[in-house]
Amino acid sequence: MERVKYYKSDKVLFQQAYPSHLKCILAPMMEEKKTILCLSLGVGGYARSLFIGNQKISPASAGMTLFLLSKFHGEESKVLFEDKDVAFSWGVEESYSYFKVICPKEKALSLVAPLLSLTDHFDIDNDEVEKAKAEYLSAIKDKKNALADEVRTLLYKNSAMKEDPYGDEEAVKAVHLSSVKKFYSQFFDPSYLTLYVLGNMLPSDLDKACQSFVFHRHSEESAEVRPFKEDYQTTAEKIRNANYQGQFVIAVKFPARKDLFEKFGAEMFSDYELIQQLFLTKALKENSFASHAKLIKQGQIHQGGEDAFFYQEYQVEDPKQFKADMEAALDNKKLFGYFTYRAFRKEFLARKQSLYKKDPEAYLCLLQEGLANSFAEPSITDQAYKKSLYKFKQFLEAFKAFPRAYIY
Repeated sequence: MERVKYYKSDKVLFQQAYPSHLKCILAPMMEEKKTILCLSLGVGGYARSLFIGNQKISPASAGMTLFLLSKFHGEESKVLFEDKDVAFSWGVEESYSYFKVICPKEKALSLVAPLLSLTDHFDIDNDEVEKAKAEYLSAIKDKKNALADEVRTLLYKNSAMKEDPYGDEEAVKAVHLSSVKKFYSQFFDPSYLTLYVLGNMLPSDLDKACQSFVFHRHSEESAEVRPFKEDYQTTAEKIRNANYQGQFVIAVKFPARKDLFEKFGAEMFSDYELIQQLFLTKALKENSFASHAKLIKQGQIHQGGEDAFFYQEYQVEDPKQFKADMEAALDNKKLFGYFTYRAFRKEFLARKQSLYKKDPEAYLCLLQEGLANSFAEPSITDQAYKKSLYKFKQFLEAFKAFPRAYIY
């Protein structure tokens, strides 16, 4: 496996692509007693305008297919569900979906083949699909992000990004055996799969396990994503009732990716990283609106296809005043000076380094999100840390004009 060192992030990754087209990434975390294995599919819930042949694929197809494959798994994968030391889960994001296993490090290597085998077995009939719908709707209740879904409805009108990645009840009803089969036949192919391993494992052992696994099927369908027309200028605002007093959410709707790429190139992804830090930072002191509020949970940028949005949640004493302070700070042309930007970048790097070392599951999410959206973690962290103030200011000035939505 190829060894790649990221010096600013102080991380090493091992990576390899195999003749089967499976990709594998190992993130060594030698102090961890548990190991994470994650088989990631490069298609998520964003595939709302997806057609395979002439059949429109239901938005819930990604989630339902993962759910069904785990429910009606083959004999070779049963250890993932029967071993009490193994925690199995699955999930769907905008840009990717996944099967995840957390297990004692001593068992991890033996679970590589059972995990890969989940994608190589499809023995499901229509009655099983219909019966599984109620179970699926129950299973996703705890997986859904209610606040993110609320933000989506304020930001988007036509884009696939307006829907929850797992699909709603109507979308689940529209799933049938034919659509699940088509989704499986098109996307559960090694060329769409990446195996992530985070923990204490030798690269040579993992490499051998991946090389020895034989996939018995390859893509049999072709997919088409049909365009939609989204208004990238307008959003909405939502004022809640008194039960939500003090909670404040800012959401930002990014322009279409192709437009940003034409203007900023691949550096736009490192700008995304710094924009998230902007809403967390303490480095700006008196100019920082974040210093006057309690951060409820660190926000993130959600990406899928041409679309991306960001939201951050705070607890504040006076939402209207906080909104005014935030807008004034974002409009401040002197928000950054040379020394404040240096402190800002150091704070950003320290946060990411801490996450890489102390939060394997968050690190895994970043790795998957990066690969699904054409950039690499932690390479993007190194690039963001090295970015000049001049270049970041160019993106920041554009960002200030992106349409915003508020919930308070």
